[in-house]
Amino acid sequence: MKCLSSILLVLLSINCFSQPIIDWQKVYGGNSNEFPYKIIKTSDSGYLIGGFSRSDSSFDKSENSRGDQDYWLLKIDSTGIVQWDKTYGGSGTDFFFSLEQTYDGGYIVGGESQSGISGDKTEVNRGLSTWDYWILKVDMLGNIEWQRTFGGTDDDFFCSIKQTIDSGYIAAGTSWSDANGDKTDNKKGGGDAWILKLDKNGDIVWQKTIGGNQTDGVHALEITTDGGYIIACSSISGISYDKTVNNVLGTTDFWVFKLDSNGTIKWQRDFGSDSTDVPYSIKQTQDLGYILCGISNGKISGNKTDSCRGFTDIWVIKIDSGGLYQWDKVYGGNNVDYAFTIENISQAGYLIGGYSKSDISGEKTENSRGKRDYWLIRIDTIGTKTWDRTFGGNQDDELNSIYLNADGSYMLVGYSCTDISGEKTVPSKGLCDYWILKTNVDVTLTPDLENHFDFSFYPNPTSEILNVQFSELKENEIFIFDMLGVQCFQTKNKTKIFQLNLNFLSPGIYLIQIISDNNKVYTSKIIKY
Repeated sequence: MKCLSSILLVLLSINCFSQPIIDWQKVYGGNSNEFPYKIIKTSDSGYLIGGFSRSDSSFDKSENSRGDQDYWLLKIDSTGIVQWDKTYGGSGTDFFFSLEQTYDGGYIVGGESQSGISGDKTEVNRGLSTWDYWILKVDMLGNIEWQRTFGGTDDDFFCSIKQTIDSGYIAAGTSWSDANGDKTDNKKGGGDAWILKLDKNGDIVWQKTIGGNQTDGVHALEITTDGGYIIACSSISGISYDKTVNNVLGTTDFWVFKLDSNGTIKWQRDFGSDSTDVPYSIKQTQDLGYILCGISNGKISGNKTDSCRGFTDIWVIKIDSGGLYQWDKVYGGNNVDYAFTIENISQAGYLIGGYSKSDISGEKTENSRGKRDYWLIRIDTIGTKTWDRTFGGNQDDELNSIYLNADGSYMLVGYSCTDISGEKTVPSKGLCDYWILKTNVDVTLTPDLENHFDFSFYPNPTSEILNVQFSELKENEIFIFDMLGVQCFQTKNKTKIFQLNLNFLSPGIYLIQIISDNNKVYTSKIIKY
């Protein structure tokens, strides 16, 4: 009877929850417009959400607007209760794009600014009402520690910033400036990739301008396990200047290039169809290859092996560690479908987030709620769709960022211009607000419920001690490998918290691998500095 009950419980769970449902939802905003771009989990198990705002002090917004539009950070606890918020801006327009927690517990924040010295902005605009990179280092409560403005006399559009192993930073965006201001190289064509390596104080260590003879725009930046960088651009350039691979069919393509830690190009690849293809996200995968996610409205042509579903579809490309094509997939319905982020789900596949205007058709299994809706797609390691979910109200709702919690639940963050309707059960605060959804645990990731065990490790990065904590007391084996696959450490463990002293390792990125008592294998990255 006990076995039958267990089987029924698992079957019922998979039937009800294989597609995640909303656990709770929150709306945050002021009396005007708020648009979030990023959510991260913080070291205190809460979350920090970054975006931009046009509101004065009202509702969840505790500070007035500095000008036209400002950065807005919102710190919440694990249940969505607001802990603090901060507004940063000058008298002009300031767009937030990137956020990461730093080794000291604070945060690095990046975006672009048209503001001169005013409000929180302490450095002049490099051009006349042009866009510059504007980067802020803040402490754990959001107080500014330092800020930097970088740009030339033309427009410089910011994309992303990450902290590097040396406690410095790598930043990337698209520059239309020649050599002037902070820019040391002339532009190659229209817009080029402009990459800045900064030290821990935000001063430039080196910079690179990378492009062809047309427009090449940066859309994604990630640090790779070898200490280098992978960058995804949209490109209409052919072979010219730094671009050594041809545009596929003369339209806008995915252009991916791998840099070493000094910014030297190691390899580059171009992927495209007969129409517009734009990448918005790239992640390194468990096999040390990469997964690219973006949009396409091309037919079967070039590297695209599947037909267009509607006006614009989601296009995912898997490449190996050298950038060679492995497979591609198209996901979409009968209207417009966009993807802005793709996330690794351990060794189980990938989660894609964006928006959809499609009704039931193609890969879309639920009708549109109104205009744009959050669209969440789960795929396996070869791109086969496992499920999709639509969340929205009767107006525009756009999913921009996802955080995958260790327990298999998701934090979905985007903007909503919808009042109560559809899945939206909380009223709007102003015009458009931050709309945060916490889902239940996705049991498709852990169908073997009796044999599954969870672990976590902290702090990561670490200079010395790494704590490996298990949710259950079971025997396991712990391995550490360097990025060439050489084993550096092995031990057996039966404790719930295992303290590992990493003084024997040189600073760098390593893989920690844990094999459970039932021979399940879990692998993740750790950083020793």
